[in-house]
Amino acid sequence: MWGLLLTMHNVPERRAMYADVVRYYQDRDVPLYIVDAANHGIPGVPSERQVCFDQHAQPEAEHCRTSTHWELLALQRFVHSPVFAAAAEEHRYLFKLTAKYKLPELQRVLDQHVGRFSPHYFVQHLQLGGRQNCEIVGFACARMPAQLQQLRALPGILEERLRRLLREHRVVTRRLPPLRNVAPYRRGSGTHLCAL
Repeated sequence: MWGLLLTMHNVPERRAMYADVVRYYQDRDVPLYIVDAANHGIPGVPSERQVCFDQHAQPEAEHCRTSTHWELLALQRFVHSPVFAAAAEEHRYLFKLTAKYKLPELQRVLDQHVGRFSPHYFVQHLQLGGRQNCEIVGFACARMPAQLQQLRALPGILEERLRRLLREHRVVTRRLPPLRNVAPYRRGSGTHLCAL
């Protein structure tokens, strides 16, 4: 019914963190997919479940100035891959999660919500001042390529783009309950989220 897509830029200084997070979900038998924009991948994850590419070698790289551009590029690479095609045959929804969070209630919550509802998006509980936080976003596989195109066309950081998309494009959305984070890893801003 659903799969988890971990997004990462697997450079040496982050490898231990990513390996830890991947192991956490593998130990729980979560259906896992990886998109790695540093072109290294994760040992122990089958290659048919990984999309690895060098973000700096892409034609679009010269236009990428922010983390929003890089993340949308990674997601575009994923949806244009055979890995996504296979995932879309197996799952109705893919939940994109930044690969620094360990969410103990994730499986229970998604098993409860996915299948009971058929929204275009599942969004995380956390939303701050005019932005929709997007550490985790659930995409309907059938709509994901078009949804990413819409997000790419909007201005601002990804949180602003997502909030605007949800308001202006009349999409059906389901908000997830708060999801506790037990990983100690900090965000790029240096802050730590204890819940998403």
